[in-house]
Amino acid sequence: MSTFELIKLCELVHSDANIRQKYTGEAVRRMAESIAVRGLIQYPVGKRKSKRRTEIFAGGRRLSALQLLQAEGRLPASLADGIPIIIRDDDRAAQVDISLSENVEREALTPVEEYRAFDELTRQGYSVTEIANRYGVTELIVNRRLALARIHPEILDAFEAGKLDLSALQAYTIEPDIEAQERVFLTLSYQQVHSIRAALVQSEIRASSPLARFVGLEAYEKAGGAIKRDLFDDDNTRLCDVDVLHKLVEVRLQEAAAEVAEEGWRWVDMMPSYDHTRLHGYGREYPGASRGRPGGPPSRGGAHQRCAACCLHRRAIRYRRRRALYRTSGRGR
Repeated sequence: MSTFELIKLCELVHSDANIRQKYTGEAVRRMAESIAVRGLIQYPVGKRKSKRRTEIFAGGRRLSALQLLQAEGRLPASLADGIPIIIRDDDRAAQVDISLSENVEREALTPVEEYRAFDELTRQGYSVTEIANRYGVTELIVNRRLALARIHPEILDAFEAGKLDLSALQAYTIEPDIEAQERVFLTLSYQQVHSIRAALVQSEIRASSPLARFVGLEAYEKAGGAIKRDLFDDDNTRLCDVDVLHKLVEVRLQEAAAEVAEEGWRWVDMMPSYDHTRLHGYGREYPGASRGRPGGPPSRGGAHQRCAACCLHRRAIRYRRRRALYRTSGRGR
């Protein structure tokens, strides 16, 4: 037998018949934010112990959240006159049974159901910030859920069927084009994270690459370059417009070359990367050495010859050392 009553919050206490006695501060905070926004959706269950004392044996986290809201002065006006409580006159065994049933029989949403629910909220006009505030999570978590919800339906179905794990599902979020996602999904025999990412970002360049760091993401985006950000791996951010990046690299190198030329050099060349083949025919100039003929290319005379002589000398020394070790080991006899 149960009845419904409005009871003042100050008259409600936790019952030791509730199987769940401890709640994390974060869990209580999330429940408090939910009640502040939506009101009390599910009413606690309790038993009258006296005229001014009611013990709650089902809904302890809700009670803690209500007490937190009252302490912060944010208790909803609809609950100011009393908290709706389902009153039952059960013995202790029945109270424990109800508390256990409430916790054990609760079926959580599947991950895909949660992703789609967040996506539906955005379709109803809620912003990412509003969703984050309503559910007590960060905006990054909301964006991750939305990215997962917008993966190709066939891939989501495969995930629910256990054909790929969560990390593989997350790898697909770097490519927003669901048709490209489907092509990769149908092409790959094994749904492994590194294979998925490699197939989705074949022509893109990592943001951590030397060229990208040389230009800077801010300058790249300002020039109109597109970026694919991996919400689940900060090191996997990709630059999509390779031509834009190379043009910016050329401009930066030209600026750097101009600065070097101002030091007094009459000839400056620039390369996006270290090219051993191109550099093989050049020596090294030192302060005070000749810097080339006026109006012509750098001199490859004295300085180059000295550098080449030093190289030959070092090679001769290494050769003699190897021969000495060879004889010492006994293999040269």
